[in-house]
Amino acid sequence: MTLGRFLVGIPLAFVAFVPIAFAAVELRRRWFLGWTGLEARLVEVVVGLTFVTVVGEVLGTVGWFALVPITVGLAATGSLGVVLARSGGSP
Repeated sequence: MTLGRFLVGIPLAFVAFVPIAFAAVELRRRWFLGWTGLEARLVEVVVGLTFVTVVGEVLGTVGWFALVPITVGLAATGSLGVVLARSGGSP
């Protein structure tokens, strides 16, 4: 890995994983209202890793397992997850 690729990868990681983290938190708040502490963090980690795994598997299936498609896919999935979690009616 070159220094240039490393320096490009840092902001791309933020672009990809920050929406996933927000989506995991919002979905946990929606699905498990009273949960706090370690149990809530565990649910958030599992939901976030599920997003990452599914996006990677889908993009790998169609032959798009590369840096830019994965970054765009994770950012889009996380953003969609936040929008869907916030737009629903009562939980």
